[in-house]
Amino acid sequence: MLGTYNFKSKQKSSKGNFYGRQFQVEKVYKGKATETITAGIDVYDKGWAEEYQQDGGKFLLFLEKTKEARFLVPVAGPNGMVQVQDGRILSGHEGFYGKILSGEARTPSPAESNNDGGHLLEALLFSFRPYHFPVDY
Repeated sequence: MLGTYNFKSKQKSSKGNFYGRQFQVEKVYKGKATETITAGIDVYDKGWAEEYQQDGGKFLLFLEKTKEARFLVPVAGPNGMVQVQDGRILSGHEGFYGKILSGEARTPSPAESNNDGGHLLEALLFSFRPYHFPVDY
């Protein structure tokens, strides 16, 4: 999915290196998502990611469910976040991720809020394990 983190949203903790933040979904390439989900971000990435978004950057995320968090965490790309600006991949493997960006995308479903400010449909429950993503370390 393609979108941006809401760094003003309340942070959700986990047992791992990720914490959850609201993520505004613009496009969905596989699976299902609402307009706003909770997606993980590495604890050390907030600063540069917030600056990047202020300069018009977006993130292409591939998410999976883990035992360590009650939200979906990113996989593939540097710390799970593929950088996109003006429709172009900036974080490497342009050919691979570019094919995904140029593929068919859907708009996210309207959000259905529950009482604690979360979203009932935020679980994407899909896996990209059959694919072989380039690994960035």
